[in-house]
This record gives sequence, structure tokens and C-alpha cells, in this order.
Amino acid sequence: AGAGLATLPAQETAATESSEHQSNIAAIRAAIEDRNRNDVPAYVARHSEDFANFGRVIGRARLGEIVRDIITTFPDGRYTIEEIVASRDQVVTRSTFSATHLGIGRIPVNGGMLVGVAPTGRSFSIQHMHWYTLREGLIVAHTACRDDIGMMVQLGLLTRPTP
Repeated sequence: AGAGLATLPAQETAATESSEHQSNIAAIRAAIEDRNRNDVPAYVARHSEDFANFGRVIGRARLGEIVRDIITTFPDGRYTIEEIVASRDQVVTRSTFSATHLGIGRIPVNGGMLVGVAPTGRSFSIQHMHWYTLREGLIVAHTACRDDIGMMVQLGLLTRPTP
């Protein structure tokens, strides 16, 4: 076999890949459940020390700060996985994120649009797509695509232009 290619028989390779995919999917599901319970220490522990977010290494400590800020802004925030797929060391989720704006954000996350904004008390529900890379059961990298504009419209902080 060539460099980096598995030398196992095809059936065994498929079973190993399937096992790895299922393990990676289970790791992401567990991380999201930790996040939904607002269990920051457990959530952060599922990430590597050199964790990268949107291509920037931020590590566990900064990740914890960011997640705590999101929880302050949306204490009832909940991710519901609509679809989840895995390939090699990658897991992608399409989720619905639902929450109520009950706190003031201090860190420029969620597009940076909620920093210093007084709570509206309004709820929203939007789509998110998250792409994770795992190594030895830990999340080492993450990127996402979120409907931040839809969130702001539902919170009453932006209006849709009229045609």
C-alpha cells in the first residue's frame, strides 16, 4: 500500500472507519450535551489544549471564556442536532440554535453584534452548521456558519428591508 494508506482488508478497513466515525460522532454529541447543560468545564475538557477556532489557536482557557460569555447572553441556549455526518477525523453538524437574549455580551462572538447590547428578552431560533476536527477523541479545530442576521432580526435589533 502507498504512504498513509491502510493495509487492512477492505471489510476490516470499512469497519475501522465506521467505528472511528461513530466514536467521533459520539464525542461531538457528548460535547453538545455538555454545552446544552451549560457545563463549561466538561465542554472545554472535550477540546485539545491547542484547540483552534475559525483557524486561530485559542486553547481551552479562551474557549471557556467565550462559552461563558455566550451562556451569559443566552442562558437558555440549546443546540438541537438536525443532521450529523462524519468522514475520517471530521464531523459536521447542522443544528438549530434556540435561545432567549437575557444578558449582555462582552466578547465579540455571534458576529460581534451583541457586545454591550441590553437584553431584549426576545427568543430566536436559527440554523447553525459546525465543522469539527477530532484527534484521539478531542476536538482540535472548529469552524461554523451561523445565521447571525436572522438572529438579530428575530431579536428586533435589525429590520428586514422592504422590497
